[in-house]
Amino acid sequence: MGLGIAWCLGLLLDVLYGTLLGTHAFAMVITLYFLQKVYLQVRMFPIWQQSFCIAVLVLMYQSILLLVHAVTGRFYVDQLAWLFPALSSMLLWPFVVIILSSTRRRLRVGDNFR
Repeated sequence: MGLGIAWCLGLLLDVLYGTLLGTHAFAMVITLYFLQKVYLQVRMFPIWQQSFCIAVLVLMYQSILLLVHAVTGRFYVDQLAWLFPALSSMLLWPFVVIILSSTRRRLRVGDNFR
């Protein structure tokens, strides 16, 4: 996914949530840029380490959002509520990998068709 698409999806989230325009877009672009830098290494990790990396990325995204909200004076988030998305993403990641891997094998995506 490109940075332009992440920016557009972030702006869409800003409009849907009614937040300051560009908040989610900025957080998404920064997070995606970091993910693109470490993507090939993370792919080689076992699933439990991938889960930890996903949690770190979600925490980074949430931290950027909290930072922007704090700077603009719109700090309205509970102190611990920003941890729940990271925890749930970390716990659900192994299931997502299993489902996507089985779907990829079933549809033979990435196989060499002769």
